Amino acid sequence: MAAKQNVPIHELLTENMIDFYVGAKRKRYHWHRKLVCHFSRYLNDLFNGTKTEAAKSELYLTEHSPETFDLLASWLYRGTLAPIGISTTDHVCEAYVHLFALAEEWQMHTLHCLVMKLIHQFFRESRLFASTTLIKTAYESTVEPSPIRVFLAAQAAHQLSSHRVYLDDHWREKLNVHCDFKTDVLECLIVEMENRVTVQDPAFEPDSLYDR
Repeated sequence: MAAKQNVPIHELLTENMIDFYVGAKRKRYHWHRKLVCHFSRYLNDLFNGTKTEAAKSELYLTEHSPETFDLLASWLYRGTLAPIGISTTDHVCEAYVHLFALAEEWQMHTLHCLVMKLIHQFFRESRLFASTTLIKTAYESTVEPSPIRVFLAAQAAHQLSSHRVYLDDHWREKLNVHCDFKTDVLECLIVEMENRVTVQDPAFEPDSLYDR
């Protein structure tokens, strides 16, 4: 079911529902079972299998935030996501990063590609670089070789090599935010030295890279 993407939404809005209880306050999201299982291989296996959740038709996700699920609801029922505003805060960016990680975990390939493109678009248009907080969120929410890890490591390596950044306390804190991040940045710089090419800013690479 989860593999077939081009199905009219009205065919997915059947009577059976699933309740998701999200965040510390357990905000309830009452969604159509066939709809969420259609787009998520993980949820399809979970709710159409033999596990406890299949019988109860509910899932408690206290580690996730309502902001992330509000975005997910918009995509599920409207088929769209608003671009990340250039003047947005780290908190808003984090919600998109969490949504990306959730799409990765729940095997929602279409959403996964879309969110990565929106993150890529945000950094290209804003010409900003990821904050320490955002890097920490991304690395703690994903596993290697997630595209967002590749993007953030390449972005940091580009800053260090092209901008001749001085390794001050700010950069030491950023590199030490996650051991995998430091390793990934160093690997980018090693490749640069071996090939004698400058690490390019990934924000200006074509976003078609995320169609895979």
